[in-house]
Parts: sequence; structure tokens; C-alpha cells
Amino acid sequence: MDIVNIDSVLADFPQNRTSERVAGIDGYDVRLVKTEGDVPWHQHDAQEMHLVLDGALTLVFRDGNEITLRKGDINVIPAGIEHCAHATPGTNVIVFEPSQQ
Repeated sequence: MDIVNIDSVLADFPQNRTSERVAGIDGYDVRLVKTEGDVPWHQHDAQEMHLVLDGALTLVFRDGNEITLRKGDINVIPAGIEHCAHATPGTNVIVFEPSQQ
């Protein structure tokens, strides 16, 4: 049973738009993501969860809805929902998504 220190992993990231799998649970990856700027439109075949650690992540949906997640906020996007995102500088997020095996 390993311990992962989130601050240490983030400090080792070389740049923004970096993502690393830090753990796994029941077919899902726990990814630590350092990002900023725009993420293009996309969708997933399974649910995806975001937990914002720092910064702000705005999610925009095709139906026109938009939500902004800030430090401590969690959101689950249902499977098949198309979305894009914008992250402010210094945004760090934990993402739970299906493992890519």
C-alpha cells in the first residue's frame, strides 16, 4: 500500500498540461492533472469525476450550461456528455476516469 503525496507529484511536473496516473481503484485511474487554458470538445464512454485542488476549471456543455469548479469542488460528468473546459493558470485537478488498459 503506497502513499502518494500530491504536493510532491505536482512539484515534479515539468509544465502545464501534465497528467499522471497516481493510483487506481476498481477499473478507474486516479489522475493528477496540472493544466491551464482551453481543452477542446470531447466526450467519454464512462463517467468522469473532477476534484479541483487549486485554481478554477470551467466546464461548458453542448446544451449551453456552464459550471465553474473551484478549490474543493467536485463534479461528475455522465457518460456520453460532450463538454469542453477552460482552466485558469495554476489549476490542479484530480480526475477519476476509466483505466486505459
